[in-house]
Amino acid sequence: MQLTWAINQTGPKRSVTFNLQGIDAYTDKQIAGASGTGQPSFSAELPVLLEEAVLAHIDNFNTQLQKHFDDLFANGREVSLRIMTFSSFTGDLESEYEGKELREIIEDWVSSNTVKGRFSLTDATENTMLFEQVRIPLYDATGRAIDTYNWTGNLQKMLRDKYKITNKLMKRGLGQAQIVIGEK
Repeated sequence: MQLTWAINQTGPKRSVTFNLQGIDAYTDKQIAGASGTGQPSFSAELPVLLEEAVLAHIDNFNTQLQKHFDDLFANGREVSLRIMTFSSFTGDLESEYEGKELREIIEDWVSSNTVKGRFSLTDATENTMLFEQVRIPLYDATGRAIDTYNWTGNLQKMLRDKYKITNKLMKRGLGQAQIVIGEK
């Protein structure tokens, strides 16, 4: 949560204007918000003015937070995944493995391992793929919590074990992962 405020002065009266934001730690997107100005006062201290102003709007803020959490449980956590190739890689994402292009293999895996197949492939060339708005499950089949790194690690293992493709997995914050294919 992020809270910013400004003190307003009108003659001897003071009030506070605030902006409260709930930020998703995985996507850095705002998931809830409230803003407003509290009642003016002659004598109230800043913490009291701020508390009164926020409390007048907190129910709507909490409703927005709950809506986001309900969406997480129904549709999974949003993350992003970037696939790249090292220049030393002898192929590219259009190279075929068992009759399918590597980009198709990766896209099929992402589709099969997201909640309701939800993702957006926003960039795709022979050397890069960018998946955004990827909705991964919160928990695996055993009930263990899944994060971006664990989820992407399964793709990394599949590429390495099934197709013998050397790759490196890198974490980019909580909600971003990158796989680089080929020798470094």
